[in-house]
Amino acid sequence: MWAATILLLLGLELVQTPHPLSGDLLTDTVVTATGEPASTLRDNLFRDLVPVHRTLNIQNLLVALLVPISIMWLLGFAWAWVRAGFQIGDRGEAGGTMIAPADNVERIMKAAKASFFDEVDFLACIEVLEAGKRHEIDRAVAAANAGRAGDLVKRALFGHCLMSVMTAFDPERCAGDFHLGVGMKLVAEPITRGHLLVRNGANLADIESAERRWADCLNFEPLERLRIFRNKSVAHISTYPANMEQPVVHELFDLARMTAEVAEHLAHGVGIAGMSLESNLSLYRESGRAFWDKWKTAEVL
Repeated sequence: MWAATILLLLGLELVQTPHPLSGDLLTDTVVTATGEPASTLRDNLFRDLVPVHRTLNIQNLLVALLVPISIMWLLGFAWAWVRAGFQIGDRGEAGGTMIAPADNVERIMKAAKASFFDEVDFLACIEVLEAGKRHEIDRAVAAANAGRAGDLVKRALFGHCLMSVMTAFDPERCAGDFHLGVGMKLVAEPITRGHLLVRNGANLADIESAERRWADCLNFEPLERLRIFRNKSVAHISTYPANMEQPVVHELFDLARMTAEVAEHLAHGVGIAGMSLESNLSLYRESGRAFWDKWKTAEVL
């Protein structure tokens, strides 16, 4: 830009430079061999030269304009070429930043790993809750005067499950976010995706499966109700919209399992996990039943 400005000023300087015959060179009032005063000869000669002088000025002006424009065009082309190697990063409250594809790939890997273990965590909550959803367990807990504590345990598991599931659908607020939604957004960016797929262990089929299941999650009808319920009743204390039905438990569990499938396929697609979610959940399922069965045994005793 500085070079373009200098060239523009130089071109304007050339335009303003007086013609050598338009100065004082022919100002002496003398009589020439033709008998005409020198001033008349000067006027005739200058009249003939003026068009040439104007032509030269126009050429200088064109040079002054075209050279900086060409330079700016080349600089713009170079900038576009450099920018092709980068992605626009976070555009949240903190403003936009330029993030290299390699950094975005690392965020995807981080999101995939964190999400995989989060899904194990909140699906485990569901397993423990469902293991205790038996009338004989409820009667045994109540008979032992532990009903209130049992209710607190269930509410804690439900609240933790709700917060963990809905975090996956939160917007990206800063460049440090790496929840599941961030990973799914980044993996859809063509340049970042290209860098990801050249890594060892990356699998396009699993990534595409994760994207299809993510689309199903985003189109899940109770999603907005669950989000508002989380915001109004758990994360904050606020009035729930009067014109909206509150979600029911099975809707949260359905969304949780759908979200877990996304995380599982993403983890397999980026190559950071080879095991299935089920292989981890079976342990929590057995542990949950063992936890609640102790109350049933106490009732019998």
